Amino acid sequence: MLVTPDFNLASEATGGLLWGIASGLLFSLLSLNNRASSGRIPAVQAALCQNLVVAACLLPVAAPGLTQVQAIDWLWIGLLGVFCTGLAHSLFVASLAVIKARTASVVFAMEPVYGITAAWLLFAETPTLRMLLGGALIIIAIVLSGLMGSASQAKPPAAA
Repeated sequence: MLVTPDFNLASEATGGLLWGIASGLLFSLLSLNNRASSGRIPAVQAALCQNLVVAACLLPVAAPGLTQVQAIDWLWIGLLGVFCTGLAHSLFVASLAVIKARTASVVFAMEPVYGITAAWLLFAETPTLRMLLGGALIIIAIVLSGLMGSASQAKPPAAA
């Protein structure tokens, strides 16, 4: 709630936030599924199949507006899709063979912080105090999660 400029159910920003929360929930379920299947399916193949399913689900909603997209915008959409989604998702799925889903998800939890920072540096969009507090809260939660995870791993197992 802190990273959105205005928490109002009628505003687009709040709608985006709610979609982001739903997306995060579905992504966490996907991460657990990827972790369970890592090693059996190549990472690129798993990412491709998952992205095709998402595209098929979104196509009925997006189809009416596709004819209005200009050619140069298709180029940018393609580049974003390949590098920001395809490559990132493939690397994420591949990382699950080596690290825990929780650890990999921590990196993705930083995405709002990266986005706010990039908008600030690249587009001179100064974040509000609420956005900065939200970003700080995300960073604190990630640090605490990491500390708690390392503390629980350091404890010796209880004797039976």
